Amino acid sequence: MATRSSDGDECDEIKLLRRDRATATRSSDGDGRRRDRAKAARSSFTRLLSEEASDATDEMMEQEMTLAKLMLGLVGTIKCGNSGDILRSGDRWVTVKGGTLVSSRETFEAGFFRFAGRESWFLGIWYKNVPERTYVWVGNRKDPLHSSNGTLEIYDDHELVIRDKSNLAVRFSTRNERRENSSSTTTVAQLLENGNLVLKDPNNDNPEDFFWQSFHEPTDTILPEMKVLWNYQKKYLTSWRALDDPQPGNYVFKSGSAEYPVLATWHKDVVPIYRSGPWNGNKFIGAPPLFRLAWIDEQILYLSITTTENKSYTRVQLDHEGSVRHYSSNQRSRKWDQQWSSSLEQCDLYYSCTPNAYCSVVSSSKVCECIPGFGLNVTTKECVRKKNGICNGDNHFSLISKMNLPDTYKVKPYLSITKPKQCRKICRWDCSCTAYTISISLETGNRSCITWSGHLVDLRSYSDEGVDLYVRTAGRGSSNN
Repeated sequence: MATRSSDGDECDEIKLLRRDRATATRSSDGDGRRRDRAKAARSSFTRLLSEEASDATDEMMEQEMTLAKLMLGLVGTIKCGNSGDILRSGDRWVTVKGGTLVSSRETFEAGFFRFAGRESWFLGIWYKNVPERTYVWVGNRKDPLHSSNGTLEIYDDHELVIRDKSNLAVRFSTRNERRENSSSTTTVAQLLENGNLVLKDPNNDNPEDFFWQSFHEPTDTILPEMKVLWNYQKKYLTSWRALDDPQPGNYVFKSGSAEYPVLATWHKDVVPIYRSGPWNGNKFIGAPPLFRLAWIDEQILYLSITTTENKSYTRVQLDHEGSVRHYSSNQRSRKWDQQWSSSLEQCDLYYSCTPNAYCSVVSSSKVCECIPGFGLNVTTKECVRKKNGICNGDNHFSLISKMNLPDTYKVKPYLSITKPKQCRKICRWDCSCTAYTISISLETGNRSCITWSGHLVDLRSYSDEGVDLYVRTAGRGSSNN
């Protein structure tokens, strides 16, 4: 896996100690020469100096040399700025020059970073003890700093901001979500052990009462305990522009439909790249059970991840090339192991086959097959209906099992229809209807009828899961439901 390497300037404390180290070294050499001269002087003036005075002089110079050695040792151990998990109003020690927030058990660290050869500074959160610097959140990705004088601070006791060298321009600020309803007059920023940077009342640890939290402003990564607000204010993952550029990139990861959601990756929020199967009530078909869907107050749908592994070192990332990947940390090698990717198979790519054909994987190779009632046109290489004018009472429907849902841009949901026979009747008497199925509706939480008109797009089959899709055919089909 490609890694992101960043650097930072030395803080003033380190620079001063390096200068003092050189001075102390020169001073130490001079002390030796001065001590020799002092001893020679004492032998010449023994009548004037007592033995006690000589011992005191030696002891004083030994103390000076010990202090110089202590300063040398500090250069290798001192950290720039301060560290801790809480930033209070008036604190200005998290800066570009040094100082970071560190979660209580030192799993995550937050501070400023930049990449070698670039002048842009970003506020980020990363794993503290993973050798490969791995960023999970970036705050000012749309407005980076271009100087080494940025500071993270709490402004007016209610807002977390980044100030640049002018100390006036704000390059990032939090939207205060719940501050108006709070009686607290004190606010702190805290980096939690789960990787969430929050703005909160220092005496209230209830996540529902946080004034602001980075988990509600995702960048390219989902962490355990994070709830991506799937249908609310366009909260979704956006890739980095490049491996060494955290600015918003070309890909987004979001729901394909609020009614029948799927996991979907889009190029520039317009062209679909990847689309999983539908949510079946327990998991997304074609994706690992890692991903979970749930509701907040029956209005806001959120996506989260769950794992039986060490959740502190598990993450899902949308990379800068548009692939969604699940990683877990290998404790032995101290590297990231990829557990799943949205681009593992050719059939995972959107529009792998032409309309009215479905993609299947046979011996690791992609195979496209026309759906029942359609045949391959050798000239256009597309699947076309074998017989036209089939809209009459003699129509039948052929079953294709273990499928994903066709793309839902021409879908008609019938939420009150829950039985297959009722759904078939609706499709039969609608001449534009091409296929139907019964699937989970998130609006009702129950299985309900869906019909499609026109071409069926982005079909694929699975080996061990999927929905039953019924396709209109001219002759007697395989279904009598």
